[in-house]
Amino acid sequence: MARTMQKPKRKLKAFYVVTGKTIDGNNEDIAEFTHKGQIFKGLRKIGLDFDKYQSITIHKSPITVYEYVKEPNSNHYKPKLIK
Repeated sequence: MARTMQKPKRKLKAFYVVTGKTIDGNNEDIAEFTHKGQIFKGLRKIGLDFDKYQSITIHKSPITVYEYVKEPNSNHYKPKLIK
């Protein structure tokens, strides 16, 4: 008896957006990260100039939904990113 493949479930994942308020009062998007642990390491890696910004804010943005699309002529599903 052949086993039918079940459709995989959706995968929900958050990401973090780092914004900074400049001395002029403008808001700038600095970077975007998928894990909390990457934020400070990533900001150091890009060489962020902390003196340029009056304040820096980290926002947990809406979730990213990964839907699975069935491959043609197959029982396999591949992830499709929707933001």
